[in-house]
Amino acid sequence: MKTMKYIRIASLLGLGSIMSLGVTSCSLVVSKSIKAIKKPDDPSNKLPNKDDNNINIDTNQITDLQSNKLPNKDDNNINIDTNQITDLQSAKTILRNLITNQSATTESFDDYAKIKNSLSSAYTLANNVSNNSSASVDELKNAIRDLQAAINSAKNEKQDFDNKHPNLVQTYNAIKTSLSYQQDILDRLQDANYSLIKAHVTNLFSQAQVIINNTLVPVNDADAPILENLQSLNNKILSSARQELITTQINKVDNLVNRFEKFALNKQGLSGVDATRNNPQPWNYGFGGYSVDLGTGELTQPKSNTISTKSVLNYSYYRRMFWQDNTTLLSNQDGLTDVSWIYGLFGSDAKYSFTFNYYGPITTGYLYFPYKLVKSGDSVALQYKLNNSDPISIDFSGPTTNPAQTGAGAAGSGTSNNGSASASGRMTRQASSSEASTETPASTSMVNPTPTVSNIDVATVMLTNLRYGSNTIEFSLPANDSTKVAPMIGNMYISGSANNKDKVYNDIFGNQSAQESNSIIVNFATGYNLASDYSTFIVPYTSNLANISNSQTTKQFLIDFVGGSTVRGLSNNNSNSWYNNGINPQKAPSSTRANRTFIFYVNAPQTGDYSLSAPYYTSSTRNLSFSVNNQTRDNNLININNLLSSRQKNPWRRKNGALRQFDTSQANGDGDARQSVSDSTLTFSHSTLRLTKGINKIVVNGGSNGNDAPSFGNVTFRYVSSTSRNGVRS
Repeated sequence: MKTMKYIRIASLLGLGSIMSLGVTSCSLVVSKSIKAIKKPDDPSNKLPNKDDNNINIDTNQITDLQSNKLPNKDDNNINIDTNQITDLQSAKTILRNLITNQSATTESFDDYAKIKNSLSSAYTLANNVSNNSSASVDELKNAIRDLQAAINSAKNEKQDFDNKHPNLVQTYNAIKTSLSYQQDILDRLQDANYSLIKAHVTNLFSQAQVIINNTLVPVNDADAPILENLQSLNNKILSSARQELITTQINKVDNLVNRFEKFALNKQGLSGVDATRNNPQPWNYGFGGYSVDLGTGELTQPKSNTISTKSVLNYSYYRRMFWQDNTTLLSNQDGLTDVSWIYGLFGSDAKYSFTFNYYGPITTGYLYFPYKLVKSGDSVALQYKLNNSDPISIDFSGPTTNPAQTGAGAAGSGTSNNGSASASGRMTRQASSSEASTETPASTSMVNPTPTVSNIDVATVMLTNLRYGSNTIEFSLPANDSTKVAPMIGNMYISGSANNKDKVYNDIFGNQSAQESNSIIVNFATGYNLASDYSTFIVPYTSNLANISNSQTTKQFLIDFVGGSTVRGLSNNNSNSWYNNGINPQKAPSSTRANRTFIFYVNAPQTGDYSLSAPYYTSSTRNLSFSVNNQTRDNNLININNLLSSRQKNPWRRKNGALRQFDTSQANGDGDARQSVSDSTLTFSHSTLRLTKGINKIVVNGGSNGNDAPSFGNVTFRYVSSTSRNGVRS
């Protein structure tokens, strides 16, 4: 009875006091209301457990006392019976507080559309009852019971789905998380150069948005997510649309816009090569590129203890190697160079392919690679296929570039200048329909110079329909012409702009520009160049430059066995046993004296006169000559006479002998600063070479008599003027 007294007292306090509590807290009002109307000492009357996922309100506790009368204020006895009002208001309060949480409750089912729709319908029905001022207690109780059941059913259904599909839920949530970063990523891709990336990630995000919009439990069962599809999309997002990957892609695009990307040849890229052409490279070679014919000997398999004296092209791939001394390869070749050659595609199904990732700026790019003829008289052909497109022929029908120039400074000009090598293809005009090739669209065909044995040209190919991400280029021979052979090809370069040709050429030929001193350094180790004899090689010297003050001790790679007829590694008894220390040794190609040359290329930034300087070593007085394309005219030739860096004669001279530097713009000097310590006078026939803007071919030999040249290292060309042509003597 105490409980009923408390209820009557509460009635006297006023209904407003109770209602204010109801507005303050849903759970508090629900609990207070149930407490106020529960039967005394009935253990079945329990408050809702806040830790229970299900809402359990026992509507049976809301009793109907219709016989109670309203209180009479004038009655001295407190006979207030407000059960009818209290029961009705309690029921309304409980229902109203259940409905108050509708937004938060339904939002928890945002990823379960069908469940959310059913629950929203239950809330709509409950709202209709709650808003019905004439609703009875029973109607309110039923509404509470139905809404409570709908909420509990939704929670159970969601939990059941999650338990049955954990991988699907996990992948869906991962996609949803990635989608939350969409705007941040797209904001980074506003530059037009990133349009290819933007289009790709926008497409991924659009697919992701469709999945999130459909939710895990779509209204339409046909839209139900499939785990494999979600995993595939998630993997694509993770592999291309994460912030750190976007940074990588942006950097790649910037590099292609402003420079290029290099793809060094590797033997694994060759396939379908005939067994007779798939042997290891001749281990004793110092250079893979030669300015004389290769493959003049009969095709044979390499045999132990047998050294071929003719060039046998029983191999297809060569990577440049460095030597410790005349007969021993350098033990650690890592990172020294990636200069490589493929000599041909030998076999009916022979191919070379490489794969690269491309992210723009647009779907058109430019492919560059060095190439030359392997053997005089060869007729060449080469086609490429980008991804799954039809093969496209590469045009090698342009004029030969020895001595004509179509270099970086005169690309496509058609002009001819003595002493220059080719470094560009020229775009053909748009052909009429009657002229158009069925193999190559005329609008994208680049005409490249006809290859020769004694020169390195650079092919230019316009690539169209590049796609975002992985692309594969495959080279092969046309299947319908057995008379053709592939040219000898080198490393591949891809750029996003035709304006980067100079930078590509510099890398191909090992040129390093120093604008502050108007000079170009030609790095023989990293650049493409040509020898004419198998003995010519690159060897390291670790020393300072004896005639340069404060010169630091560094490792420098010098070219040896140029000019003369000395054979590398030949012992006093003419023993050749060291050749058998490796596989497939060959004593060819062989050249002597004036024909034993070394060829390299310099990309002159402007036409004019350039002085030359380089480190060198010799323990006996020797001569050295540099000519532009082997020309002997005054402005194309410098003869350097009487070079001597060290008087110390020692078979291990590379460890003990002194290096010096010659400089054609300077006199010999005095004392330790002398360029040459020879008793004979150091002379330069001229102080400069005349170079033409663009790629210039430089031929080196042992002087006018073709004798042994000193070992010499990277050559620096320093621009002097457009008119200087003076000889310098010590």
